[in-house]
Amino acid sequence: MLKFDKLFTWCFIIPFVLDRLTKYLVITDKLQSQEVFSFFNIYITYNHGIAWGIGHQWNYTSLSWLTVLIACVLLYFVWYMKTISHSKSMMMACLLVISGGLSNFIDRLWYGSVIDFIQLHLNNVYFPVFNIADVSISIGAFLLIYFVMTDNQ
Repeated sequence: MLKFDKLFTWCFIIPFVLDRLTKYLVITDKLQSQEVFSFFNIYITYNHGIAWGIGHQWNYTSLSWLTVLIACVLLYFVWYMKTISHSKSMMMACLLVISGGLSNFIDRLWYGSVIDFIQLHLNNVYFPVFNIADVSISIGAFLLIYFVMTDNQ
């Protein structure tokens, strides 16, 4: 159990708390839109859709179904981790996805949208705005794909 506790802390609690803390700083105006480095801005936006703003124009009913779908996916990851996966690497990947997904899900329930604020750019090419939860989800998803493709389950 001790190994799972460390894994849980590193892959769930830390990304979750960092995301919640940075979003708190954004919504309380302690962290404001600004250029930090020549390639990195704090740019606060509220994403009503999913990744990269896809679906931001959807109506209330569509967004409600999206919220239900996200809840189902999160529950599936919890179920998978508890019943099927006995691999430390797969648990790590699932915890990262659940951590970020839960934090963004909380935003969706509390604010009706996900708070994004990290903007990277190179010259005049701007990448989609994201948050720490998105990083956690992306790393977890990449690891899941990698572990499945390399049979490292």
